[in-house]
Amino acid sequence: MKNLFMFLIVFLILNEINLINSQFTAAYVPVKCEDGYYYKIPGRICSICEAGKYCQNNLKHNCRKGAYSQESSSGCVLCPRGTYSNKEGSPICDKCPAGYSSLTGRDECY
Repeated sequence: MKNLFMFLIVFLILNEINLINSQFTAAYVPVKCEDGYYYKIPGRICSICEAGKYCQNNLKHNCRKGAYSQESSSGCVLCPRGTYSNKEGSPICDKCPAGYSSLTGRDECY
């Protein structure tokens, strides 16, 4: 009798776990991140895109040299004339030193 009782308890516990798991998977719907956000935990949690990066289609990318972005950007902006960015993922463009200049979207001054 004792073995039957233990069997029933184990059976009920396992059955309950199975019900919980099936309810969880049936209710799971992947999250689609808005532009300007990316998957922090794929399919579940979106996070804001950091400055210097752009986020589209759930993915995060660095801005190229000669471009920058602010937080939550879905695209990068070219550095304006007279400024530059010489590294990927830059959140700002630096002013060219006195006596130097640059064209739009450059990674160096001349």
